[in-house]
Amino acid sequence: MNRIEEMYMDFIGNHPIFADTEFVISNAQALQLKQVARVDGRTLALCNAGRNDYHFLHTNCPEFSHLFSGTVTVEEFVKSIWPADIDHFVSAWCKAFRFIGDLSTEELIDYALVFECRLRNIHGVYKRVMFKYLLVEDHSEGDHGQVLLMLKPVDGCSSRELSKGIYIINLQTGKVMKRATGCTFSDRELQIAALSKEGYNKAAIAEELFISHDTIDNHRRNINQKLSVREISFAVMYLHDMGVI
Repeated sequence: MNRIEEMYMDFIGNHPIFADTEFVISNAQALQLKQVARVDGRTLALCNAGRNDYHFLHTNCPEFSHLFSGTVTVEEFVKSIWPADIDHFVSAWCKAFRFIGDLSTEELIDYALVFECRLRNIHGVYKRVMFKYLLVEDHSEGDHGQVLLMLKPVDGCSSRELSKGIYIINLQTGKVMKRATGCTFSDRELQIAALSKEGYNKAAIAEELFISHDTIDNHRRNINQKLSVREISFAVMYLHDMGVI
């Protein structure tokens, strides 16, 4: 965690717009963000580095109500992560800081950091949760920056294994800019997932892409393995929630 703090201070030095995160975003912007979170089934939190806490704006996960309510310190929040996933959490942020270090302040809001950790629910069971961090600006409040966290349980998934993917996604294009080794999706895999999302069955995908059923099965199997899911329907929902299809 100390490494993250060091990289954050370097980031603030280069992008002072995000140095003061203690302000509360405007009511209009908060309402808009809550509406997006409600539609997507996500919990929404502002990460206030200045106060070292997470302030939750919208809760959509009753099983995490002990955590996703009001305001909690960063330390309290991180303690809810399964200890075996802490290194993954740190690695995700280190990758993000290395990436955004080369961006201008104006470019920062075009990207999101997406990864997964397992969180302890009210029953003491660790459940898979997708973390999606992005940066927002509120020009009505004097161009302050804010870090936003959107959390969504990986529900319905038949695998309890953690997805090791760490992704930096261009929000404008859906393109994955950075990813963890071994979690790269080929263009063909994303094509198949996107067609599956649109309701194409295997035969229709084969006809559309001029490939065999066996090839489709192989690509689907690879997608499932990378996301630690066992059915392509879960993989499609996962990739949609990430924002890449």
